[in-house]
Amino acid sequence: MTYVSYPKLKPYRNEAYRRKVASLPCVNCGISGFSQCAHANGHLFGKGGARKADDLQSFPLCCTRPMQVGCHALFDQYKLIPADELESTVRRWIHWTHTAIANQRA
Repeated sequence: MTYVSYPKLKPYRNEAYRRKVASLPCVNCGISGFSQCAHANGHLFGKGGARKADDLQSFPLCCTRPMQVGCHALFDQYKLIPADELESTVRRWIHWTHTAIANQRA
């Protein structure tokens, strides 16, 4: 049997884009001023092997603050979205983020 190896593609990284994502309100709870750029979890989105998903597959989720666990922490612990809804929800959030950023430019 012959094996062919392919080089791993480097994920897209852009700090300016991540800052734009973080400037948006939390896509889950809607709070403004506390967002962080959250990357999609799971192998479907290019994450794994100590790699984050591509920056274009990210969305704003709020951070943990005094007396409030943020949506970002809950998402990373797989406590925010039921497993059977994860992929569809994350795809919807990514689309929402792309649309919101495109509308900022208009």
